[in-house]
Amino acid sequence: MNDWKFIFKDLGENKKEKIALERSRQVEILARNTYNYILRNENILNIFKDNDTLISFWKNKNEKQRKDIWKNEINL
Repeated sequence: MNDWKFIFKDLGENKKEKIALERSRQVEILARNTYNYILRNENILNIFKDNDTLISFWKNKNEKQRKDIWKNEINL
């Protein structure tokens, strides 16, 4: 793990805590929404069925193709 206080070393103590808490909430939102989307979408779930299909998804598709398959973006 990175030392989060070092990353925010130029900020005051209260600001460090506030930003760290905000970032942790964002990570929780991202993880929750991602797992929810994967588990509820059979087409996406199939990409994760084994390492070969997952590697193929990232290796053999360009960004537009991946976006067309994934469809939704999460705005943090």
